[in-house]
Amino acid sequence: NLAYGKPTRTTTNSSFAGLVNDGDRNTSWSGEDYPKYVDVDLMDNYDLSAVKVYMPEDAQYAYTVYTSTDGVHFDRLHESPKKESEPDGDLITLETPVTARVIRVSCMANSKGEGANSRISEIRAYGTKSEVPVTETRTDLNLQSYDDWMQENYGVDVESLKDETGHYDVNDTFTDEDVYSEVRDLITRVLGEEYNDWFTLELAPSENPDADYYELSMQDGKVHIKGNEGLSLTSALNHYLKYCCNVHVSQQTMQTAMPAEMPVIEGTVRKDSPYEVRYAYNYCTLSYTMPFWGYDEWQRELDWFALNGVNLILDTTATEALWVEYLQNYGYTIDEAKAFVCGYSYKAWWLMGNLEGYGGPVSDEWIKDTVQMARVNQRRMHVLGMQPCLQGFMGAMPENFGSMAKQVLLDKGFDNVADYMVEQGDWSGFTRPPILKTTYDGWNWSGYPAGSGNCIEMLAQVGGTLYAISFAHLSNTFYVSAGQTVMQGQVLALTGNSGNSSGAHTHIEIYNLGSMSMSDAVARFQAGGDTAFGTGWGTTSTACEATGKSPCRERPEKFFS
Repeated sequence: NLAYGKPTRTTTNSSFAGLVNDGDRNTSWSGEDYPKYVDVDLMDNYDLSAVKVYMPEDAQYAYTVYTSTDGVHFDRLHESPKKESEPDGDLITLETPVTARVIRVSCMANSKGEGANSRISEIRAYGTKSEVPVTETRTDLNLQSYDDWMQENYGVDVESLKDETGHYDVNDTFTDEDVYSEVRDLITRVLGEEYNDWFTLELAPSENPDADYYELSMQDGKVHIKGNEGLSLTSALNHYLKYCCNVHVSQQTMQTAMPAEMPVIEGTVRKDSPYEVRYAYNYCTLSYTMPFWGYDEWQRELDWFALNGVNLILDTTATEALWVEYLQNYGYTIDEAKAFVCGYSYKAWWLMGNLEGYGGPVSDEWIKDTVQMARVNQRRMHVLGMQPCLQGFMGAMPENFGSMAKQVLLDKGFDNVADYMVEQGDWSGFTRPPILKTTYDGWNWSGYPAGSGNCIEMLAQVGGTLYAISFAHLSNTFYVSAGQTVMQGQVLALTGNSGNSSGAHTHIEIYNLGSMSMSDAVARFQAGGDTAFGTGWGTTSTACEATGKSPCRERPEKFFS
């Protein structure tokens, strides 16, 4: 039995997952609801000749068996309908050996019905060692940074646009020509490229900065569209198509039979919007209608929004990536973080704090692809004048956050986070994820930078210049807490060897923040947790001598002797 005693992994009740390969048919792992699964890592590749699965004898179970060589991508090996397990287990004989390192058994149904648990008694595997080299399970999703993505795809150097607080105006990332290009691309998609010759476009500020407007008129034998932003131009286009050309564009279908001759506009048609916010969607819409939408579907929808002047759009695309990346700062592996994320069709109820993990896990490819799609879609929104309405944080955390993140946060000098997790009870048979109290002293810590280990960030105002001083690789002994004012000569913490460190020492970094106020510096740190304030690590290119502007890196020896 190749599976006996090998490491196991599951997304629920992990402490008892080892019962599925302890050699005892009478013990079993139990997971909340179903489907839920257990993985057995054989620690090497084997050419499997058979797999045997034992399910508990108390009910009928349906289950599916998968195999993988990397612990990430799985192929279905066998699917069992809901039935009683054979007394000596269900033997799955493979006529052609299957190479695998990881075996997954996913419990799909239980005859006890709603509210019954996933259960597996025993997983056994038989075969011979394979010559296929082992592929280690990935430890990083390697998501490209947004700044690099903007540079690569649009030639925009976001870093050069940032002010001393690290913020920038998204409107500075595109030009009027970019807006015109987006509008003409829309015309091509909806009507056909030849109709671009019917229109001229003009961007001009509104006399009322709080109101969007558009104007339609004839200039040089063409329809002249004028407005304060791309969305105004597309709204004007829709007015012309609807009332002058008898063209109709809806979310479901299009009737775009254009007249043979260009309809002429008499005088000037002007419309001013009395509404500053024109909002679309609720959470349920996103999961009922569009959980599996790709680029084509979203492009059509965004075209419809643009034609109808919608300027604020709820967009939860790629929220999965945000949570998976974020939770890894608290000791989660990628797969442990993905266990919090719901399956594709249940996302709305996950983000509303009603449930977690159900229908998952989502694939790595889904996470990477949706990050790319979110960036493409939101870039189009910004250029046209729409704003994506993004998911905020309302405090819901994974059910196991209190135990998973406890040590990481204790090592940072914060209280035991488990004491600040508030249960929310049940929702429609699901256990709702707990809420983190805002009174927790580590509420604003983002988990960065992990390589610095235990770290203190201190702000000091000297001669009108604000400095941030980082003390890294400290021990677990702290004598100060977040937000505390300290005095010269006061002991902050003890030297240690935490983080990426090869010996006991204190690593000191000093950042010149210029005229930035202390409150702005605190707000920026709380928003992103970047102790380097955008100047990076291990580089001299952001030294004050090199840049001549703040924020920049100072040489510590300039201040410490």
